[in-house]
Amino acid sequence: SNKKALASYLNNKFSPMYSFDFNGLRRFLDRVRLKGKYPLYAAQKHVIAAITRGFQARDSILLVGQMGVGKTAQGSTAAVAIASGAVEALQDEVRPDQVVLVVCPPHLIEKWQRELLSIHPNMIVERLDRHEDVKAFMDKAERMGAGIPKIGLIKRDLTKLGCRREVAVIWRNEPQALWRHNQPVPEGYTPDQRIVKQRVPKCPRCGATVMQEKKGTSVPATESWLKSGKRSCSVCLTPLWQEARDRGSRPKAGHKYAPKNPRYRLDEYIKRQYADRVYLLIWDEIHEAANGDTGNGEAFGRLAGISKKKLALTGTPFNGKSSSLFNIEYHLNQRVRNRYNWGGAERISRKQRGTHLFQSVIEGSSKQRGRAESQWVNDMGVREQVIEERPSYDSNTGAFTGTSTYERPYQEAPGISPLLVAEVLDHAIFFSLADLGKALPEYEEIALPVELDADLYEEYDRTRSLLKDYLIQRRWEGDTTFRGAYLQWAMGWVNTAFRPTEVIHNIKHAISGEKRAHIVTRIGSFGEDRIYAKEQALIDLLNEELANGRPCVVYLRQTATKDIQPRINRLIRKHVPDAVPYILKNTVQAERREKVINQQIASGANIIICNPELVKTGLDLIYFPTLIFFEITFNLSTMMQAAARAYRLNQTHEQCKTIYLFAEGTMEHTAVQLMSRKQRAAKLLTGDVGLTGLDALTEGESGFEEALMDAIAKDEALLDPSEMFKASTGQSEVDSEDIAYWNVEVEDEVVEETVIVEHIVPVEQIAIEPDGVPVEEEELVQQTSQPAAKVAASETTQTDTARLVRYVGSYLDGVHLIHDRDKRLKLQAKLLTILADGVIDNEETRTVVGLHDPDFSKYPVHEEALTRHVRHWLKQHHFVFMGCE
Repeated sequence: SNKKALASYLNNKFSPMYSFDFNGLRRFLDRVRLKGKYPLYAAQKHVIAAITRGFQARDSILLVGQMGVGKTAQGSTAAVAIASGAVEALQDEVRPDQVVLVVCPPHLIEKWQRELLSIHPNMIVERLDRHEDVKAFMDKAERMGAGIPKIGLIKRDLTKLGCRREVAVIWRNEPQALWRHNQPVPEGYTPDQRIVKQRVPKCPRCGATVMQEKKGTSVPATESWLKSGKRSCSVCLTPLWQEARDRGSRPKAGHKYAPKNPRYRLDEYIKRQYADRVYLLIWDEIHEAANGDTGNGEAFGRLAGISKKKLALTGTPFNGKSSSLFNIEYHLNQRVRNRYNWGGAERISRKQRGTHLFQSVIEGSSKQRGRAESQWVNDMGVREQVIEERPSYDSNTGAFTGTSTYERPYQEAPGISPLLVAEVLDHAIFFSLADLGKALPEYEEIALPVELDADLYEEYDRTRSLLKDYLIQRRWEGDTTFRGAYLQWAMGWVNTAFRPTEVIHNIKHAISGEKRAHIVTRIGSFGEDRIYAKEQALIDLLNEELANGRPCVVYLRQTATKDIQPRINRLIRKHVPDAVPYILKNTVQAERREKVINQQIASGANIIICNPELVKTGLDLIYFPTLIFFEITFNLSTMMQAAARAYRLNQTHEQCKTIYLFAEGTMEHTAVQLMSRKQRAAKLLTGDVGLTGLDALTEGESGFEEALMDAIAKDEALLDPSEMFKASTGQSEVDSEDIAYWNVEVEDEVVEETVIVEHIVPVEQIAIEPDGVPVEEEELVQQTSQPAAKVAASETTQTDTARLVRYVGSYLDGVHLIHDRDKRLKLQAKLLTILADGVIDNEETRTVVGLHDPDFSKYPVHEEALTRHVRHWLKQHHFVFMGCE
């Protein structure tokens, strides 16, 4: 069939970059003990080795690991391996003064520090919270020698926190006419109110009035427009903003100088002062930097631009729309930067000395900033267009004249193009819990619709119709600001019917620009003492789960101004006898949440009530096998992260459940279907197949996606990647040869050591290049950087000889056999020179002291440095003297 032919073609023409040979790190990885006692799983070792192998050919790696696979441990081990010089191919790239920076959420700082110190105690691991910390860390790293990992930990929020900006203009009061003298007086005004004093911004340099474009006309700029970005004068191009000191950095009364410097972003400080000192940047939870216009997105782009290598970690790289990957790929993938040039602001000419002329814009400078993402969506994503038919009426008589067609602009919709998979694939590592090959609890997602009370449905339909008519009316008047209020009411009211509700629209006055609160409708309370259908469904679920010994987490979206946590807590305490609920509030600092939850568990709590945003990353809720979404969130990454908090290898329950409650026939139902479409697109990118939970709700919506996922799931000819990691005890003749090549861990693992052979082993080896051409014997000796693609062995015995072939093959892949006498003599002379005189760099500075130096015997540190350098030199040249093989 075509599928088998395609699979055969790919297997014959393409070989994986990583060959499951641990990339020379087997001994290093075997020694790693997490928390001082837990070894790495075989699959985790392969992922770490694949990261290091990828960095030999790539500058960026994206590790997409399912929640619970140990991304922190794998990232930490890879960082230590590279920084300590264990990866021989990267030793020459890492300068002794270069460091590794880890940027992670605040509550994961201590976890990263623990993991790093347990992997390699002889290293520098410091938290960088202030500029003084960064300077001290960089100075210490410069003093330390090579081979010692130097790793700095930065809270993600500290990279973006700088001083605020303030408007730098001169405000003047000028008379302004609200309407022309020959026009009628607007409603609400009197004729003597036509001329008013209006604050107008003036450029502090040229004095011109600062203007902004508004509905196709130029009007004096408003303060809100000036604050919304870095504005400049259109006449002299002077910046109209400046950095503002916060309260703590202002001079005190009677003092000339401020007590301390203003706050400054760490990412900008590192870029300005240490642009060439960062070798590896590890950014944990990279999906939170997906938007390039946010502080996280800017900080990631800035630090990624100065780093030699980038490792991005995430469990949910994709929120269902292709635009969520643009900023990540833009800074990780050189092809994206070349193809989708981000552009920039207009370039300004240099002012000539001694002249009073203003600067001007250089002709031909790019003005396409921001349009690259739109082009990315066109190529990699899905766009949809809505076409409306609206009734038309005669303006004089009001008679119906027919319908008019209105085409809305194209908007991005959930979904991806197959091109996106191809774009990401060559620098991404996908890793799931199933790849570990260990016993996992059963995981089930349940979408549970709830039929609301009859009176709630009646009120919901009446109010929705009223608000929809109002929304359409405002849209016809050119005002679309009511959409947010309408959506919030439609999503939230079904869970807050116990209290009175006002739907308010803040209308902006067409002339003055002032916002006035307009109450569109009021809805009375349906009773606080009543238990509503959705609340009863939650109570029944909790009673059932607790009766089965399954503690629960209840996720709520409305936890701020319209907080419903107290009511849910009260209902649970009253109607769930076995429940001991605890509300996790956002006032608990991120670093303390794990500790607080553990304390509450020790105190007997078996139900946690919280917003999913508080626990979406880094927290393991193993004690709570049932997670219930009482309200749906629109953020797919948040939802998928929060839904996987209990699904872990060390989960003691046999089953994990994630239950999504939603009111049937309401906006919640629509939101669940939207999240289902996003989840299906996300699973298509990561390779997950099967319809479970939310994504089963939209089964049949997309013929292409459905057919593709169904084919992948049912095709037995396609290999499950997790099978590569599984150890097999029973091996056929072909299996033995494959294991000798792939070097995948088996149950009867062999430790590499020196073997003395007293007789000639009858083994015939033929090395074949990827294009099928045999390699000459002389080339076979020299090409040690590329392992042979296949070994064909004719053996008389099956067990001992095969094992010996693996020893010899592994040994020959790591060394040169120097048969050329002249070459051998040159290398020997070079080594003897290093031993005698040491090492002198290009600046005539002695970096390593040799044996002939008088100070060599006085200080043991010189002997250690020389030994370390010689060992590195021998490994670098794969050098073995004849007779010592």
